[in-house]
Amino acid sequence: MEAPRRNLNRQRQRSRKTWVIIAAVLLVVILAVVIPVAVVISRRHHSTGLPSEILLPLYIYPLAGAWEPLYNALNATTDLTYTVVINPDSGPGNSTTPNSDFLPAIQRLNSYPNAKTVGYVRTGYGNRSIEDVLQDVETYSGWATSATGIQMHGIFFDEAPYQYSAETLDYMTRCNEAVASASGIGGNKTIIHNPGVIPDSQLMQDSTDITVVFEQSWGNYSAQEPALKALSGDRSRYSYMMHSVPSSTNLGNLVDDMSRHSSHLFVTNSDSEYYASFGSNWRSFTELVPT
Repeated sequence: MEAPRRNLNRQRQRSRKTWVIIAAVLLVVILAVVIPVAVVISRRHHSTGLPSEILLPLYIYPLAGAWEPLYNALNATTDLTYTVVINPDSGPGNSTTPNSDFLPAIQRLNSYPNAKTVGYVRTGYGNRSIEDVLQDVETYSGWATSATGIQMHGIFFDEAPYQYSAETLDYMTRCNEAVASASGIGGNKTIIHNPGVIPDSQLMQDSTDITVVFEQSWGNYSAQEPALKALSGDRSRYSYMMHSVPSSTNLGNLVDDMSRHSSHLFVTNSDSEYYASFGSNWRSFTELVPT
């Protein structure tokens, strides 16, 4: 009579072992799913910085797949706003409509609710013909009626002057007025000046929404940081654009620090042609910008 009881005990032991194995497997599966999600969430929400946006100079020709890293980031970080500088040919080019490569790429970009497109215009630090500058603004404005879905929502004035004179002030005032009066520029008609350094305070006009006060390498940041932090305007008026960030840098801490004094950020580890490709830290950067 003892043999059947021993067999029953063995069956129970095997049953318990089976359930233990099943439970262990389920735990591994759950951890495999939960841990990566938790890591992503912590990367997005660990921040001690202030809510910010990305200002992206997109100087990448839209060959097939070239803008996919941007589209992927827009899908992955829907709570983050991207102001994207469109630059077909050091400006809008001579045509009234973007070419067959740019047109569908811009249409797709404009379909994202967290993307805002602005047109690139070079000013040559106030030395380029003002008529040519105003023509570029007019061309971007005309895009709104030349094709569906390619309207610009502001203008990015590159190489903006940083040394004051009555002439440069008048020059940039006319630039701003051209954007404000352009019927084809949509949204809030964002006006961005990029001198790349802190300009003379007399050039910091109320009609300018954003000024890029730092467009330099990571290595120059510490020397410029005291002057940047001493700026008296609201952080929403300033943009920092940093390149050549070493891979050893704690990117989260860097972005947090930048965000406390500027709400429009761009960071890349590329050390040449900074805006002609997405750096290898692009996705990490987009996930670390505080929102």
